[in-house]
Amino acid sequence: MQIRSPAGGSQYIPMSEEAAVRREVVPMNLLIVDDEQSIRETCATVWSNADEGRRRGHRRRGAGVLEHSPIDILLTDLKLQQTNGVELLKQVHDVHPEVAVVVLTQYGTIESALEVTRIGAVDYVTKPFRIEELRSRLERVGAAVELQQENRLLREQLRTRPGSAG
Repeated sequence: MQIRSPAGGSQYIPMSEEAAVRREVVPMNLLIVDDEQSIRETCATVWSNADEGRRRGHRRRGAGVLEHSPIDILLTDLKLQQTNGVELLKQVHDVHPEVAVVVLTQYGTIESALEVTRIGAVDYVTKPFRIEELRSRLERVGAAVELQQENRLLREQLRTRPGSAG
């Protein structure tokens, strides 16, 4: 890192070990909630191959996983046998607002897309989907989640920095 001094020169300040460790990429966790095993497996494969393998996919069906595992992104079907995807989205948004939710549906309408985005979904993908389309959308959502996490971390560092007001 270089910092300009008032005289116009520059000074090299090495990054602390703590800062270097915090800059490492932490794999993100994806929870896939879909009644169809083939969809869960396809989505997990797309996720694990996205972004140079930095991501780790979960192929679990139950939303209860959110209570026991750190989840960054939830990919859920809109129509589920046990529950309604809209209700799941509401629950996740209320309890875990930091989790980005992407909704999958075979029965896509403009009304349902508007409803889920109003509730808090960050994206909406219709089935059948193209692999590249899903990969692109998941990468975009993953990048947004990474930025939010980095923003929270930097705010916390500033807040706890000696001499800062906060």
